[in-house]
Amino acid sequence: MHFPENTQWTAVTYVQLVVYIIILAVTIFFLLTKVGYLRHYKQFRSSAFLVVYDLFQIAGAIAGLTMLYSKNVNTAQFIVTYVFDTCALGILLRCLVMLVELARVQSGSRMMFYPPSRIIQLIILAGIVCSIVGASNLSSGNASNKSEDLLKAAGFLFLAVTVISAFNAVRLLTSGAKTQVSLILVACAALVVRCAYTLVAAFGNITISFDSSSKYALYVGNYEYYCFMGLLVGILVNCTMLLIMATVFRGEMKPLVEPEQNSFDVSEVKDYFNRK
Repeated sequence: MHFPENTQWTAVTYVQLVVYIIILAVTIFFLLTKVGYLRHYKQFRSSAFLVVYDLFQIAGAIAGLTMLYSKNVNTAQFIVTYVFDTCALGILLRCLVMLVELARVQSGSRMMFYPPSRIIQLIILAGIVCSIVGASNLSSGNASNKSEDLLKAAGFLFLAVTVISAFNAVRLLTSGAKTQVSLILVACAALVVRCAYTLVAAFGNITISFDSSSKYALYVGNYEYYCFMGLLVGILVNCTMLLIMATVFRGEMKPLVEPEQNSFDVSEVKDYFNRK
């Protein structure tokens, strides 16, 4: 199998590898210098997700270069690169959700998010599973209706998480975390473009055949679409999230304030009967 735009895809993949190695080094250095401010478990988790995202992008670039330089490319290599790319998007969205939670904690807001973060986590997980299963079904070389539907579902689920995160962030604009919220909205806007790229690729008939595959598909399509809608957008979101962390980690976190909820206290009933 010979890639029609082998030289261009090789250049784009090398750029991805080098840039994300640099970003990973900057992220680790930043976290080491700010380790004294990591006083909240949500800070640890958001930092971990961003590091894992960088690692997935590096691994995806290495897998892509291995495939591009291989004389006998098989479908498994293509599937691995696609899975790395899609899983990285899911991890990036998970980091976004954590940063929205951090902005709420930083502002001391009692606002309740809808849906709850656990539901959003399940949506992200469902999107990752759909994309992995859908990509695995491409092993035959042709996209079946099932694989196309799964890839489309993954794109819509990721887009839904982005819109929900943006909606929750907008609700925090009246709080004391306007800087973080503004940066989160920038990241959400960029992620909409990234999710749109995933969707147009899914709707454009992803196959491992150069003759019938979508021009938006990874490695078998036109490199320009991934370069601008995938790679550059991902780098922009990554850098924006680093800026968000810089604003959150520069001072002490306020205590986590959960939304007020009406609850039944048994001790109040006991006190009532004791007074009687």
